[in-house]
Amino acid sequence: VRRWNREWKKANPWVALEANAMRREHIKRATPAWADRSQILEVYKEAARLTAETGVPHHVDHDIPLRGKNVCGLHVQGNLNAIPAAENLKKRNRFQS
Repeated sequence: VRRWNREWKKANPWVALEANAMRREHIKRATPAWADRSQILEVYKEAARLTAETGVPHHVDHDIPLRGKNVCGLHVQGNLNAIPAAENLKKRNRFQS
């Protein structure tokens, strides 16, 4: 599946670019004016640090998904965690209480 996805993205780069642009725009709209952007950046730095130190890829996860089925969260520091990429991909877009 990963190989197929990679090949499909190579053959259709504009679709992947549009999806990424739409996600960036959604994050922008989900970030309230009162959000502390420096604290948000620290979570992203922590994910990069963990990846470099452990060799295990880490992602920044929204505890409450931005586009959840039953609930939607905000892009704020209190809703973000650096977790292993495998866990984040397994969680997908679900809220785990």
